Amino acid sequence: MVPSRTWFSSNLQERAAWFQNFRDQFAALATGLGFTAADVTAVDEDNAAFQWLAANAVTVDAFSAAMTAYRRRITEGDDGDPAAELPDPPVFGLVPVVLPGIFERLVRLVERIRVAPSYSEEEGAALGIIPSQSGSVSPDDMQPNPKLKALPGGIVKVAFVRGKTQGIEVHMKLDGEENWANMGKFYNSPAEIIVPANAQNVPRAVQIRCRFVLNNSPVGQFSDIDEISTKI
Repeated sequence: MVPSRTWFSSNLQERAAWFQNFRDQFAALATGLGFTAADVTAVDEDNAAFQWLAANAVTVDAFSAAMTAYRRRITEGDDGDPAAELPDPPVFGLVPVVLPGIFERLVRLVERIRVAPSYSEEEGAALGIIPSQSGSVSPDDMQPNPKLKALPGGIVKVAFVRGKTQGIEVHMKLDGEENWANMGKFYNSPAEIIVPANAQNVPRAVQIRCRFVLNNSPVGQFSDIDEISTKI
């Protein structure tokens, strides 16, 4: 579950900033809205985990780029070039531990806030939970939320809701590859992707991301990356 794009960004760092503001405002407004200290603590814990994820995503991406550069230097560099320097791996601080479902808990909490007897639009604005007036999302902000299912024979089905779009474009990585492969456009759900077998004929690690299609062109944001293993 992903919160509505009418009030929740698609960008990880923007989401982190939104979540921090929501946490701060909710701590101040919770009692007046009829919520308990336990509700505040739950938001505190989910926000701490989300801030950790957002902060370390930058570190991980930088390390990944540095490792790619190192690998290319080692494999594609000229014989006799200066030695390549292996980048230092990231060092993570204490990891906040929460159960899966941060977004689901957030959506349910927002729904409870909106029906609280004393809830006002001013509080909604402070919390950042008032949907855009049009109730619609710009094509540049649209983001699909596909669901994956592995079937025997190396088939991965990608279920999606196309809404007012034509369908989705599917991109795939196999077994930790560096580059995404464009698997084409699909106009009816589910899309069916046939994953080629490897030489060892063992299950393959598949990463999938998608974008909506309008006027036969991809639009909006890529979906979150989903992972699944094929079935032989």
